[in-house]
Amino acid sequence: MKLHKHFFLIILLTSAANALCQNVMISNISNPNEPSIMMDPENPANIIGAANINKYYISRDTGRTWTTNFLSSSYGVWGDPVIAVDTAGDFYFFHLSNPQSGGHSCNRVGDG
Repeated sequence: MKLHKHFFLIILLTSAANALCQNVMISNISNPNEPSIMMDPENPANIIGAANINKYYISRDTGRTWTTNFLSSSYGVWGDPVIAVDTAGDFYFFHLSNPQSGGHSCNRVGDG
């Protein structure tokens, strides 16, 4: 009997979590992958997402609409984007670099 109660609780919690989560299509242009997304803690309507290699997406209306942008960096943008946001609502885009003077892309991280 105890096993059935735990099983029921797991099913209930999983269903509740799935009800709260939702998938949002940001873009289907250029097959975005390895996404990272953050919401402004001071203004939740502002959301920024990023995808390989150098794309970032901005929504000012809680994710209903998005604009697509491309990032450039003096270090070269070489993928694996990570978006971070501080408590003041400033967003940061971190990525691997594409070193022009030798080395490997995984030995440097840039911020754009």
